[in-house]
Amino acid sequence: MPFCTCRTYVRMFLTIGLLNWLLIIPPQAERAGVPLVGPDTSAPLNQWQAMRAPGKNGPGTFPTKADCENYRSKMIDDAKIRLLVDAPENVEALPSDTGRAKWTFGLGALNAKCIERSDPRLKSN
Repeated sequence: MPFCTCRTYVRMFLTIGLLNWLLIIPPQAERAGVPLVGPDTSAPLNQWQAMRAPGKNGPGTFPTKADCENYRSKMIDDAKIRLLVDAPENVEALPSDTGRAKWTFGLGALNAKCIERSDPRLKSN
């Protein structure tokens, strides 16, 4: 049997439907064309990005909803403890810059969703 990389297995699992759940985060909000620290949770889901899940099956892919929700829960806890602990009040309304990147990621994590890969809202119009 030929050697297969992890990426090959992920593609195979996605093709046959074994990795059915995505962990997605909202895009950054904007005000007058300026990116803000906070997320745009009202953006259509096809504008959200798949999270990379270290040590998992690929970019934000999970075999079950429970696996996705477990990872999401840990990510939220980590964001609260490590990334947002020193965030000022109303941080989501601040203009985004490199010094505030951890807050942007933390707020995105708080608003992450688990969604089925086949959800029609992920398709572009």
